[in-house]
Amino acid sequence: MNGDGEHQDRAEFERLWSQAGANLRDRRKDFDSGKSHAVLYSQGRHDEINNQLRFLEAMRINAQERIEALEARLDGSMKYRGGFQRADEYKKGDAVTCDGSLWFCLKDVPGAEGKPGNQSVARHWQMTTRAMK
Repeated sequence: MNGDGEHQDRAEFERLWSQAGANLRDRRKDFDSGKSHAVLYSQGRHDEINNQLRFLEAMRINAQERIEALEARLDGSMKYRGGFQRADEYKKGDAVTCDGSLWFCLKDVPGAEGKPGNQSVARHWQMTTRAMK
């Protein structure tokens, strides 16, 4: 083994040994102060469990916020309105059939504004399924 590897291993060993000694000194202080090992163990487990519970609660809150954000983006999701009717007004999220294709409304469309597929209203509609010809 080269000198650098041995030096790193020795440094790591000394760091761990020092840390273990500090832990033992802390436990000895607690023991000398009258705390039993069972009490110290149960306190440690209690702290560990509380940390896990705090983590899980944070994850639950994060997931709930993400769900609410996604639901807000859907804003009522898609509503099928049947065949396109020129006189009807369509809202964002509506879907219609026109010339055999299914179209999704991207923006509110006032009545008689234009049928899906026309260039004049291309920004209002998105074809989702093309008709077979």
